[in-house]
Amino acid sequence: MVDKARDPVFDSVWLAERKPSSAQASPLSREAIVTAAVEALDVDGLAALSMRKLATRLGVAPMSLYWHVPTKDAVLELAMDEVFGEIGAPDLDRAWTDEVRKLMGQVRLLFQRHPWLPQVLGSYPNIGPNAVALAESMITVLSGTGLPVVEVSRASSTVISFVVGFAASEVRWAEETTAPRRPDQEWTAALVERYRERFPLFTAQFDLPELWEADAQFDYGLDCVIAGVETRTGQPRR
Repeated sequence: MVDKARDPVFDSVWLAERKPSSAQASPLSREAIVTAAVEALDVDGLAALSMRKLATRLGVAPMSLYWHVPTKDAVLELAMDEVFGEIGAPDLDRAWTDEVRKLMGQVRLLFQRHPWLPQVLGSYPNIGPNAVALAESMITVLSGTGLPVVEVSRASSTVISFVVGFAASEVRWAEETTAPRRPDQEWTAALVERYRERFPLFTAQFDLPELWEADAQFDYGLDCVIAGVETRTGQPRR
């Protein structure tokens, strides 16, 4: 689990000076540790990760990890940024609206591939080089709107906040409704039965399967956010 006692603002692996490995260290590297951590998190989840299990996965003694990473928190922070490296660079020759959709679609897929990410993202400052590269890409793309710098920054934050919120909720919903004890159809049927008379408009949505298509819902929400940015530019919608 994440160590709640740490300072989430100042205690960051990215703000600490990286110490050179000691000559006594094993042939292990920080990069190998992070790669193994991501693999373990993808398979077993956040709760199952420990330095001892990570060492076993790598075939080394647990204490050898600490020559390269100071704490489990550091491993998690490094793993978080590692997966953000999966997001590609934007094509600045394309319309900014298309590139925003492409980048944000990649962010959503990132959460689906790494369902532990929402828990870690909420516990550590997301200031690693890959995460900052994404922020730089978004600001660069949105600079093509012609908006002032302050509005570009706000637009970028707004778009990313929507996508991260949607993706995190989507991952959590998938975990809840696909669990053996709560299959999706049984879960929704129980909800409708409980609330149909009291909340008829809400429960009526469950009779419209198209409203529950995640891809369509994501595209609609992102289109609405992009449309809002476009109104600030005075440009017609694409």
